[in-house]
Amino acid sequence: MVSFTATAVTLSGVAGYLWSTGSTDNPITVYPITSDTYTLTVTDQNDCSNYDIVSVYINPLPNVYAGPDQTVFSGQSATLNATGAVILSGVEGYVWSTGESTNPITVYPTTNTTYTVTGTDLNTCKNTDEVMVFTKSICEALFVPNAFSPNDDQSNDQLVVEDRNCKFTQYSFTIFDRW
Repeated sequence: MVSFTATAVTLSGVAGYLWSTGSTDNPITVYPITSDTYTLTVTDQNDCSNYDIVSVYINPLPNVYAGPDQTVFSGQSATLNATGAVILSGVEGYVWSTGESTNPITVYPTTNTTYTVTGTDLNTCKNTDEVMVFTKSICEALFVPNAFSPNDDQSNDQLVVEDRNCKFTQYSFTIFDRW
């Protein structure tokens, strides 16, 4: 939002204002989304007019990218590397939701976590982006017996791999004789 107020000094008084937006109000408020130029024509009571030009320059926001989503095992590291900001002397180029202002950063999530980075450009304009780090559970315990006896005596007749927190849908292994 930008607000402009016209001030005109004439001997005969101001009869009207006409902005290039079509508004005759003074002041006016405009909401430019790109750089633009506004012209004001001021007319006095003798129908004499003069004009002035006001330019508004809109800085585009930096194109900050936090990087692609990642998947890691719970508690293991993920490296997050943002792009798009400019690092200036005395101005943080990147600030992460972890509080770190370095790039890249290393995180150790134990649950699915969203990380936000704010990047600053040369004009100190800021923009943000998010990256999601998904976590997979590491198996707490995996037990594979080293023997079984498939002789229908109801004791150790089947070879069963036992796991906790590992939801195997398919696995493969090879059995050798004891020799």
